[in-house]
Amino acid sequence: MQVEISELDRNIYFINAPYYDIGVGIIILDEEEKIMIDAATMEIASKFIMPSLNKLGITKIDKLLLTHGDHDHVGGAVTLKKIFGAKILASKTTEEYTKSPTMAFQKRFGLLTKYLSHEQARELENSYYNEREEGFTLDEYLYEDTRFKINSHKVIIINMEGHIDGALGFYYEDLKLLICGDSIQGEGVLSQQFTPFPMYDNVRKYLDTIVRVKKLDLDKIVCAHPYLPSYSPIVSGKTMKDLINKSVEYVNNINNLVFEGINKQKTTLKEITEYVCREMGINIVPTSAFITIKAHLDDLCNKSIIRWLDENEGVFEIL
Repeated sequence: MQVEISELDRNIYFINAPYYDIGVGIIILDEEEKIMIDAATMEIASKFIMPSLNKLGITKIDKLLLTHGDHDHVGGAVTLKKIFGAKILASKTTEEYTKSPTMAFQKRFGLLTKYLSHEQARELENSYYNEREEGFTLDEYLYEDTRFKINSHKVIIINMEGHIDGALGFYYEDLKLLICGDSIQGEGVLSQQFTPFPMYDNVRKYLDTIVRVKKLDLDKIVCAHPYLPSYSPIVSGKTMKDLINKSVEYVNNINNLVFEGINKQKTTLKEITEYVCREMGINIVPTSAFITIKAHLDDLCNKSIIRWLDENEGVFEIL
Protein backbone atom coordinates (compact mmCIF):
# COMPACT_ATOMS: atom_id res chain seq x y z
CA MET A 1 0.00 0.00 0.00
CA GLN A 2 1.30 3.44 -0.96
CA VAL A 3 0.50 6.84 0.52
CA GLU A 4 -2.50 8.38 -1.22
CA ILE A 5 -3.27 12.09 -1.00
CA SER A 6 -6.79 13.18 -1.95
CA GLU A 7 -8.18 16.71 -2.00
CA LEU A 8 -11.59 16.58 -0.30
CA ASP A 9 -12.25 20.24 -0.98
CA ARG A 10 -10.16 23.27 -1.72
CA ASN A 11 -7.03 22.92 0.43
CA ILE A 12 -8.50 20.09 2.54
CA TYR A 13 -6.38 17.00 2.08
CA PHE A 14 -6.89 13.40 3.12
CA ILE A 15 -3.66 11.45 3.53
CA ASN A 16 -4.23 7.69 3.51
CA ALA A 17 -1.03 6.17 4.90
CA PRO A 18 -0.05 2.48 5.04
CA TYR A 19 -1.14 0.75 8.26
CA TYR A 20 -1.38 -3.05 8.08
CA ASP A 21 -3.73 -3.55 5.12
CA ILE A 22 -6.39 -1.11 6.33
CA GLY A 23 -4.52 2.17 6.03
CA VAL A 24 -5.04 5.11 8.37
CA GLY A 25 -6.41 8.46 7.28
CA ILE A 26 -5.10 11.86 8.35
CA ILE A 27 -6.82 15.13 7.47
CA ILE A 28 -4.80 18.26 6.64
CA LEU A 29 -6.48 21.62 6.36
CA ASP A 30 -4.01 23.72 4.44
CA GLU A 31 -4.87 27.39 4.44
CA GLU A 32 -4.13 30.39 6.68
CA GLU A 33 -4.12 28.27 9.83
CA LYS A 34 -2.60 24.83 9.32
CA ILE A 35 -4.68 22.23 11.16
CA MET A 36 -4.28 18.46 11.19
CA ILE A 37 -6.82 15.92 12.39
CA ASP A 38 -5.28 12.79 13.99
CA ALA A 39 -1.66 11.71 14.18
CA ALA A 40 -1.43 8.04 13.12
CA THR A 41 1.28 5.93 14.80
CA MET A 42 4.79 6.97 15.72
CA GLU A 43 6.33 5.18 12.71
CA ILE A 44 3.69 6.35 10.24
CA ALA A 45 4.06 9.96 11.39
CA SER A 46 7.80 9.97 10.71
CA LYS A 47 7.91 7.61 7.72
CA PHE A 48 4.84 8.68 5.75
CA ILE A 49 3.07 11.74 7.15
CA MET A 50 6.06 14.07 7.32
CA PRO A 51 7.10 13.40 3.68
CA SER A 52 3.46 13.92 2.65
CA LEU A 53 3.39 17.27 4.44
CA ASN A 54 6.63 18.27 2.74
CA LYS A 55 5.07 17.32 -0.61
CA LEU A 56 2.16 19.65 0.17
CA GLY A 57 4.59 22.41 1.12
CA ILE A 58 3.57 22.40 4.78
CA THR A 59 6.32 23.25 7.26
CA LYS A 60 4.19 24.19 10.27
CA ILE A 61 1.10 22.76 11.97
CA ASP A 62 -0.74 25.18 14.23
CA LYS A 63 -3.14 22.68 15.80
CA LEU A 64 -3.41 18.90 15.92
CA LEU A 65 -6.97 17.76 16.69
CA LEU A 66 -7.42 14.17 17.89
CA THR A 67 -10.68 12.32 17.25
CA HIS A 68 -9.99 9.78 20.03
CA GLY A 69 -7.34 8.06 22.11
CA ASP A 70 -6.51 4.84 20.21
CA HIS A 71 -2.82 4.35 19.51
CA ASP A 72 -3.16 4.57 15.71
CA HIS A 73 -4.63 8.07 16.13
CA VAL A 74 -2.42 9.54 18.88
CA GLY A 75 0.81 7.57 18.46
CA GLY A 76 2.58 10.13 16.30
CA ALA A 77 1.35 13.24 18.13
CA VAL A 78 4.56 13.94 20.05
CA THR A 79 6.67 13.60 16.89
CA LEU A 80 4.41 15.98 14.99
CA LYS A 81 4.45 18.46 17.85
CA LYS A 82 8.25 18.40 18.04
CA ILE A 83 8.78 18.76 14.30
CA PHE A 84 5.90 21.07 13.34
CA GLY A 85 5.21 22.92 16.62
CA ALA A 86 1.59 21.80 16.80
CA LYS A 87 -0.62 22.38 19.81
CA ILE A 88 -2.49 19.16 20.60
CA LEU A 89 -6.24 19.32 21.26
CA ALA A 90 -8.77 16.63 22.14
CA SER A 91 -11.49 15.87 24.66
CA LYS A 92 -10.54 15.76 28.33
CA THR A 93 -11.42 12.05 28.39
CA THR A 94 -9.00 11.37 25.53
CA GLU A 95 -6.20 12.77 27.69
CA GLU A 96 -6.67 9.76 29.98
CA TYR A 97 -5.48 7.64 27.05
CA THR A 98 -2.69 9.95 25.89
CA LYS A 99 -0.92 10.63 29.19
CA SER A 100 -0.43 7.01 30.31
CA PRO A 101 0.22 4.33 27.67
CA THR A 102 0.10 1.60 30.34
CA MET A 103 -3.30 2.72 31.64
CA ALA A 104 -4.58 3.12 28.08
CA PHE A 105 -3.50 -0.39 27.10
CA GLN A 106 -5.07 -1.97 30.18
CA LYS A 107 -8.31 -0.03 29.80
CA ARG A 108 -8.58 -0.71 26.08
CA PHE A 109 -7.06 -4.15 25.59
CA GLY A 110 -6.27 -5.62 29.00
CA LEU A 111 -9.38 -7.79 28.96
CA LEU A 112 -8.37 -9.35 25.65
CA THR A 113 -5.13 -10.74 27.03
CA LYS A 114 -7.17 -13.16 29.18
CA TYR A 115 -8.63 -14.81 26.09
CA LEU A 116 -5.61 -14.83 23.80
CA SER A 117 -2.71 -17.25 23.77
CA HIS A 118 0.46 -16.07 25.50
CA GLU A 119 2.05 -15.41 22.09
CA GLN A 120 -0.98 -13.48 20.82
CA ALA A 121 -1.18 -11.39 24.00
CA ARG A 122 2.53 -10.58 23.80
CA GLU A 123 2.22 -9.63 20.14
CA LEU A 124 -0.75 -7.35 20.87
CA GLU A 125 1.08 -5.61 23.71
CA ASN A 126 4.33 -5.21 21.79
CA SER A 127 2.62 -3.78 18.72
CA TYR A 128 0.67 -1.34 20.89
CA TYR A 129 3.73 0.09 22.63
CA ASN A 130 5.77 0.10 19.43
CA GLU A 131 3.11 2.18 17.69
CA ARG A 132 2.94 5.02 20.15
CA GLU A 133 5.33 7.33 21.95
CA GLU A 134 5.58 8.34 25.57
CA GLY A 135 2.57 9.74 27.36
CA PHE A 136 1.65 13.37 26.85
CA THR A 137 -0.89 15.89 28.07
CA LEU A 138 -3.06 18.07 25.89
CA ASP A 139 -2.46 21.75 25.25
CA GLU A 140 -6.19 22.49 25.10
CA TYR A 141 -9.46 20.60 25.54
CA LEU A 142 -12.20 20.27 22.95
CA TYR A 143 -15.86 20.10 23.96
CA GLU A 144 -18.88 18.64 22.18
CA ASP A 145 -21.39 21.03 20.59
CA THR A 146 -18.75 23.77 20.41
CA ARG A 147 -18.91 25.84 17.22
CA PHE A 148 -15.73 27.32 15.84
CA LYS A 149 -14.05 28.22 12.58
CA ILE A 150 -11.31 26.34 10.80
CA ASN A 151 -10.11 28.93 8.33
CA SER A 152 -13.29 29.95 6.46
CA HIS A 153 -15.32 26.87 7.43
CA LYS A 154 -17.92 26.62 10.19
CA VAL A 155 -17.27 23.50 12.27
CA ILE A 156 -19.29 21.83 15.02
CA ILE A 157 -17.65 19.36 17.39
CA ILE A 158 -19.84 16.26 17.64
CA ASN A 159 -19.93 13.73 20.49
CA MET A 160 -19.08 10.42 18.80
CA GLU A 161 -18.55 8.08 21.74
CA GLY A 162 -19.36 4.39 21.65
CA HIS A 163 -16.30 3.05 19.85
CA ILE A 164 -14.34 4.58 22.74
CA ASP A 165 -15.04 7.16 25.44
CA GLY A 166 -14.07 10.73 24.61
CA ALA A 167 -14.37 10.34 20.82
CA LEU A 168 -15.24 13.45 18.84
CA GLY A 169 -16.18 14.16 15.24
CA PHE A 170 -15.81 17.36 13.24
CA TYR A 171 -18.77 18.46 11.15
CA TYR A 172 -18.21 21.08 8.45
CA GLU A 173 -21.62 22.72 8.08
CA ASP A 174 -20.94 24.52 4.82
CA LEU A 175 -19.31 21.48 3.19
CA LYS A 176 -21.80 18.98 4.66
CA LEU A 177 -18.74 16.93 5.61
CA LEU A 178 -18.19 14.81 8.74
CA ILE A 179 -14.76 13.64 9.88
CA CYS A 180 -15.48 10.82 12.31
CA GLY A 181 -12.33 8.81 13.07
CA ASP A 182 -13.43 5.26 13.95
CA SER A 183 -16.85 6.14 15.36
CA ILE A 184 -18.97 4.57 12.59
CA GLN A 185 -17.97 0.93 12.26
CA GLY A 186 -20.48 -0.57 9.81
CA GLU A 187 -19.80 -4.30 9.50
CA GLY A 188 -16.21 -3.87 10.65
CA VAL A 189 -12.99 -2.77 9.00
CA LEU A 190 -12.28 -3.93 5.44
CA SER A 191 -9.28 -6.24 5.74
CA GLN A 192 -7.84 -9.55 4.66
CA GLN A 193 -5.54 -9.56 7.68
CA PHE A 194 -8.18 -8.88 10.33
CA THR A 195 -11.61 -10.52 10.51
CA PRO A 196 -14.22 -7.79 10.00
CA PHE A 197 -16.21 -7.20 13.20
CA PRO A 198 -17.47 -3.83 14.50
CA MET A 199 -15.65 -2.65 17.62
CA TYR A 200 -17.42 -0.51 20.21
CA ASP A 201 -17.23 -0.52 24.00
CA ASN A 202 -20.63 1.02 24.82
CA VAL A 203 -23.79 -0.03 22.96
CA ARG A 204 -25.99 2.87 24.01
CA LYS A 205 -23.38 5.54 23.27
CA TYR A 206 -22.62 3.96 19.91
CA LEU A 207 -26.28 3.97 18.87
CA ASP A 208 -26.71 7.53 20.18
CA THR A 209 -23.78 8.61 18.01
CA ILE A 210 -25.41 7.09 14.93
CA VAL A 211 -28.67 8.90 15.75
CA ARG A 212 -26.75 12.20 15.91
CA VAL A 213 -25.08 11.46 12.58
CA LYS A 214 -28.44 10.70 10.94
CA LYS A 215 -29.67 14.16 11.95
CA LEU A 216 -26.80 15.93 10.18
CA ASP A 217 -27.15 17.31 6.67
CA LEU A 218 -24.40 15.25 5.05
CA ASP A 219 -22.89 14.83 1.62
CA LYS A 220 -19.77 12.99 2.73
CA ILE A 221 -18.31 11.10 5.70
CA VAL A 222 -14.57 10.59 6.11
CA CYS A 223 -13.53 7.64 8.30
CA ALA A 224 -10.00 6.79 9.37
CA HIS A 225 -10.18 3.32 7.77
CA PRO A 226 -12.51 1.69 5.22
CA TYR A 227 -15.49 0.09 6.95
CA LEU A 228 -17.71 -2.43 5.19
CA PRO A 229 -19.95 -2.17 3.23
CA SER A 230 -17.70 0.63 1.96
CA TYR A 231 -14.41 -0.14 0.26
CA SER A 232 -13.06 3.34 0.91
CA PRO A 233 -12.67 5.51 4.01
CA ILE A 234 -14.40 8.34 2.11
CA VAL A 235 -18.11 7.66 1.60
CA SER A 236 -21.03 9.52 0.08
CA GLY A 237 -24.44 8.93 -1.44
CA LYS A 238 -25.94 5.46 -1.13
CA THR A 239 -22.70 4.02 0.26
CA MET A 240 -22.78 6.55 3.10
CA LYS A 241 -26.38 5.64 3.94
CA ASP A 242 -25.56 1.94 3.77
CA LEU A 243 -22.63 2.40 6.15
CA ILE A 244 -24.83 4.18 8.69
CA ASN A 245 -27.70 1.70 8.37
CA LYS A 246 -25.40 -1.34 8.53
CA SER A 247 -23.91 0.01 11.75
CA VAL A 248 -27.33 -0.13 13.41
CA GLU A 249 -28.23 -3.44 11.78
CA TYR A 250 -25.09 -5.10 13.08
CA VAL A 251 -25.72 -3.87 16.62
CA ASN A 252 -29.17 -5.42 16.51
CA ASN A 253 -27.92 -8.67 14.96
CA ILE A 254 -25.18 -9.05 17.56
CA ASN A 255 -27.59 -8.23 20.37
CA ASN A 256 -30.03 -10.91 19.19
CA LEU A 257 -27.24 -13.49 19.04
CA VAL A 258 -26.05 -12.54 22.54
CA PHE A 259 -29.59 -13.19 23.80
CA GLU A 260 -29.62 -16.54 21.99
CA GLY A 261 -26.37 -17.49 23.68
CA ILE A 262 -27.73 -16.54 27.10
CA ASN A 263 -30.87 -18.57 26.43
CA LYS A 264 -28.59 -21.52 25.73
CA GLN A 265 -27.15 -21.04 29.25
CA LYS A 266 -23.79 -19.69 28.14
CA THR A 267 -22.56 -17.63 31.08
CA THR A 268 -19.08 -16.39 30.23
CA LEU A 269 -17.88 -13.67 27.89
CA LYS A 270 -15.71 -16.21 26.08
CA GLU A 271 -18.62 -18.60 25.48
CA ILE A 272 -20.94 -15.86 24.27
CA THR A 273 -18.32 -14.32 21.99
CA GLU A 274 -17.48 -17.68 20.44
CA TYR A 275 -21.19 -18.43 19.98
CA VAL A 276 -21.90 -15.07 18.29
CA CYS A 277 -18.94 -15.43 15.94
CA ARG A 278 -19.84 -19.01 15.04
CA GLU A 279 -23.43 -18.01 14.24
CA MET A 280 -22.11 -15.17 12.07
CA GLY A 281 -19.95 -17.62 10.14
CA ILE A 282 -16.67 -16.38 11.64
CA ASN A 283 -14.27 -19.26 12.25
CA ILE A 284 -11.49 -17.39 14.03
CA VAL A 285 -12.71 -15.06 16.79
CA PRO A 286 -11.33 -11.55 16.20
CA THR A 287 -9.94 -9.73 19.23
CA SER A 288 -12.33 -6.83 18.62
CA ALA A 289 -15.30 -9.17 19.14
CA PHE A 290 -14.51 -9.57 22.85
CA ILE A 291 -14.68 -5.80 23.36
CA THR A 292 -17.97 -5.53 21.46
CA ILE A 293 -19.65 -8.51 23.14
CA LYS A 294 -18.52 -7.22 26.53
CA ALA A 295 -20.31 -3.95 25.66
CA HIS A 296 -23.53 -5.88 24.96
CA LEU A 297 -23.24 -7.82 28.21
CA ASP A 298 -22.61 -4.58 30.12
CA ASP A 299 -25.78 -3.19 28.56
CA LEU A 300 -27.74 -6.26 29.69
CA CYS A 301 -26.23 -5.89 33.15
CA ASN A 302 -27.45 -2.28 33.29
CA LYS A 303 -30.91 -3.59 32.38
CA SER A 304 -30.73 -6.20 35.18
CA ILE A 305 -30.92 -9.10 32.73
CA ILE A 306 -27.56 -10.49 33.85
CA ARG A 307 -25.18 -9.80 36.72
CA TRP A 308 -21.42 -10.01 36.64
CA LEU A 309 -20.05 -12.53 39.14
CA ASP A 310 -16.43 -11.88 38.13
CA GLU A 311 -16.20 -9.14 35.56
CA ASN A 312 -12.43 -9.45 35.18
CA GLU A 313 -12.81 -13.12 34.23
CA GLY A 314 -15.96 -12.49 32.19
CA VAL A 315 -18.27 -14.68 34.32
CA PHE A 316 -21.90 -13.70 34.83
CA GLU A 317 -25.21 -15.13 35.97
CA ILE A 318 -28.63 -14.79 34.36
CA LEU A 319 -31.23 -13.00 36.49
